[in-house]
Amino acid sequence: MGGEIALIRQDGRLTDRVCYDDDFPWPSLADGMESHPKLGFSLRRNCDMESGELPGNWVAAEDPMPHIANPGWDCGLLDGPQSVTVSPRKVVASTTPVISVQWPSAARLDTIQNVIIEYFVDDHETENETISRLLMRPDVDTQGAELRERYAVTLPAFSANSVVRFRIRLQLEG
Repeated sequence: MGGEIALIRQDGRLTDRVCYDDDFPWPSLADGMESHPKLGFSLRRNCDMESGELPGNWVAAEDPMPHIANPGWDCGLLDGPQSVTVSPRKVVASTTPVISVQWPSAARLDTIQNVIIEYFVDDHETENETISRLLMRPDVDTQGAELRERYAVTLPAFSANSVVRFRIRLQLEG
């Protein structure tokens, strides 16, 4: 469930505005717990200098601190990915799926140090499932040069009817 927040000055001028969601590309952990409004995660803005409309400028925060500046502003942002794909489209038990992520060519791709996928098999009868991490590799062109706007990784095969949850994390230079 998403919504809209507008910050309006006393003189009536709009200071900032954001339309947010709890589905991709927004942080899905901040989906609220309607029956327990004080539990769960909230959205926390990463950088006050970047647009509030960028989903990549927000993280799910377990301990929000309203009315207090966010600690450690992180202004080394990239726009969110242009696309995330899973191939093949229908994954069966013997398949090793490939997950690819692509950023717009106008993004600050030179600041990417590593792209990491974190994933786990979601078992509704288990808590604290093990999170695995893999380094995603950039695609290469016919001359062997890295195409830094597109990264991919092959996951291992999973048992039938597995629900695999994943997120893609960036490590940026600086």
